[in-house]
Amino acid sequence: MTSFWNPKLALRNIQERFGRGASLWLIKSEDRLAGFGWTLQGRTIAPHYFPLGPDDVHFFDFHVFPQYRGRGMNPFLVNHMLRSLAADGGGRAFIEAAEWNQPQLASLKKTPFRHLGWARKFRIIHRTIVCWADNGPVGEPDRASRPGRGSER
Repeated sequence: MTSFWNPKLALRNIQERFGRGASLWLIKSEDRLAGFGWTLQGRTIAPHYFPLGPDDVHFFDFHVFPQYRGRGMNPFLVNHMLRSLAADGGGRAFIEAAEWNQPQLASLKKTPFRHLGWARKFRIIHRTIVCWADNGPVGEPDRASRPGRGSER
């Protein structure tokens, strides 16, 4: 998992996330690691624009390795995670995707996540400032039915 990216930085991220109580979810294909995603209950891993309740779960940092892309691995993993968390009595689930990440946005269409709105997040002098809109970015058509930043299960 650490070899596809900067191993030192990847290991630091993994240690930080486990240290903060995050869970790592893996997906395999033919006994080989095909991808992963993270969850954290009750909060987000970084300052965020949407407050979570204690039972809410934040889904973040999903990656499917290039040789497994286009096979439905990401929606399969996300749907499995949602079913598992629901069976354990979890609260709401939230996920975000950047506007430019078209593969993730397309993947989320195959899950129960639904679009809540668009957000622009800025950090100014150690403060997070968020501007919300329930339509697409200025100059773009309404995307209310498309999952994106701030999707909720």
